[in-house]
Amino acid sequence: MANIINQSPNPLIICSECGQDGGWGNVLSISYLLEPQTKFQLFPGADIQQISDTFSDVFFLNASEKLQDTLKKAHNGDIAPVFKHDQSLWKLKK
Repeated sequence: MANIINQSPNPLIICSECGQDGGWGNVLSISYLLEPQTKFQLFPGADIQQISDTFSDVFFLNASEKLQDTLKKAHNGDIAPVFKHDQSLWKLKK
């Protein structure tokens, strides 16, 4: 996942489920492998209405189906998996 994110010049990682089991640990673990320009937004739940256009790429760590549906409706975009294993990484396509 870190290799994929590090290819982006100005990435944002959103973790809407960080408050649940293992969420904080996942974010903390990957943060050590990412370039310094990587930003994080840690949202409780799936209510993500505004995402700044200042980021080159927007990634989601372990995006639930509810979050995927919300993003498709709110941002008229698509969210696609870019990595799946024990964890998953999704990317918002604008």
